[in-house]
Amino acid sequence: MTRIIVDVNAASSPVGLACDGFVFADPDFSLHPVAPASRGDIATRVRECKDKGLLAIVNVDKIVDENELDDLDESLAFYTGLGVDYFLYGDYAVLAWYLENKPPVRLIYDPKTLVTNYRDAEIHREWDGLVAVSNEVSRGDMERIVAPGNAVLEVYGHRRIFYSRRPLLTAYGDYSGANFRTGVPYQIREETRSGGNIIYESKHCSLIFTGYRIAIFRELLAFSQLPRFIRINGAFIPEEELAAVTALYRGLLNEPDRAGELYLELARIYPDLKAGYRSDEILPGGEAL
Repeated sequence: MTRIIVDVNAASSPVGLACDGFVFADPDFSLHPVAPASRGDIATRVRECKDKGLLAIVNVDKIVDENELDDLDESLAFYTGLGVDYFLYGDYAVLAWYLENKPPVRLIYDPKTLVTNYRDAEIHREWDGLVAVSNEVSRGDMERIVAPGNAVLEVYGHRRIFYSRRPLLTAYGDYSGANFRTGVPYQIREETRSGGNIIYESKHCSLIFTGYRIAIFRELLAFSQLPRFIRINGAFIPEEELAAVTALYRGLLNEPDRAGELYLELARIYPDLKAGYRSDEILPGGEAL
């Protein structure tokens, strides 16, 4: 059975959403762009999830420095004590801790662009781990990665396309005299492109996201096997919209015959939607559509 998980802000209670679990961003080891939340906030939300029978997933996907390893170990032990169900990670320091300590928690490997073939998924099954499908593969490859049965597929939201540990907005502000604030999304546009993107600087890094939202919706019904989890990325999406989007994905899973009708409702919420995968068709010059 496919489950719906949603990235949310732990500072507010999200349990009313029509999903099966929530992804909470750790304040020190997550790259997810949400308002800062303390580990105490996350502990409260995890308890709410447990009371409601919902999955609690903690995002610790930051690249970890050598001098942060002790703090990382302490954080993972803290969340394990809370009874979280999964760690979502991108640095093998988390995997190393997991294999050494063998806690009753499972892993979701989310390195963004690196899970590009089904053997990535197969090898993570050795420790009962899940993998997040890369955002730069074709739909055909996407289905092959899903086939081993342990895949997480991001199906909706502003997609992250750039990550740097440098404080880009701060550096540009120092150069230009502009006053940019960390923790605030700004619009950015390349001179040679018409569409804009979202740039966000946290205390850890700088991130750029698509201005449009990806929406893998009706295509899910064509998969020979659905992903273990489908993930709705709540970054920069108002809570009311996030609730409506989540309800539409629940409707798709429960009533697939209504897919066309439900997609029209999805497009009304935010019309600038794109597929979120490359075409399988290759142009003569070798460039994918």
